Amino acid sequence: MSGYAVKSQAGDATSFVESLGAYSRQHRAKHWAGTFEEFLRDIVPPSPRSLARSSHEYLWDMLCWFGRSQPDADSGPSALFQRELFGIDAPLARVVDYFKGAAAGSDVGRRLLLLLGPPSGGKSTMAILLKRGIEEYSHTDEGAVYALSGSPMHESPLNIVPATLRAEFREKFGVEIRGDAATKGIPVIALTASVTPTDRTAITAAGFDAFLGKPINLKEFLETVRRLVEKSST
Repeated sequence: MSGYAVKSQAGDATSFVESLGAYSRQHRAKHWAGTFEEFLRDIVPPSPRSLARSSHEYLWDMLCWFGRSQPDADSGPSALFQRELFGIDAPLARVVDYFKGAAAGSDVGRRLLLLLGPPSGGKSTMAILLKRGIEEYSHTDEGAVYALSGSPMHESPLNIVPATLRAEFREKFGVEIRGDAATKGIPVIALTASVTPTDRTAITAAGFDAFLGKPINLKEFLETVRRLVEKSST
C-alpha cells in the first residue's frame, strides 16, 4: 500500500511539473523598451487592435482567453469564476454578458456595473478574480500591455498621439485611439460588507483606492470622496 501511495504522489508531482512548464510557456511575453518611434514601427503594425483596445475590450478578451486556456473546451468566458464561485451562475452570466456587450461597443458600456448582494455573496471575490485574470493575461503575447516609462498612471503610449493626428493614425493602422489619460486617475472606492482584515488586504491589493464597510457611514463616505478627489487633483 505504501509503495502505491509513493507512486501516486510521484505521478502527481510529474503532472504538476508539466503544468508549471505549460504555464511558463504560455506566460512568457517578453519585456520590451524603446522609443516611441520604435514602438510605432515595430510593435504597433503586427497587432494594432490589441494595443488600441478599450478596458471593456481588454477584459472581454481576457475572459475569452481564460476560457480557451482551460482543459474543458466548453468552459467559455465564465471559466475564470467557476473554481471559486458557486451557486450564482445566473448573476455571473449577466456580468459576462455586460463585458461582452460593452466590448462590442453597445450602450451597456456607458453604464456602471454594480454588484449588489448579501455579505459573502461573492462580490469581492469576483473583483479579485478579475484582477488575477488580468495579471495572467498581461503576461501573454496576446495580452501584453505597454506603458510610457516614468508615467505615474502607466499610460498607453498611444495617448501621446496628438488629437489632430489621430484620424491619420486610424487611416494608417485601421484602429481608433479612444484612450483618455484624464480618466485614468479617477479613484475607485470599494463598498463592501466583507470587513475582515483579510478582506481589506485582498481588496486593497486588487487596486481600489479606498475601502469602506457597510452599512455606509455618510459622513465617512463624503470625507473619503473629498480626500481622494483632492489627492487626484494634486
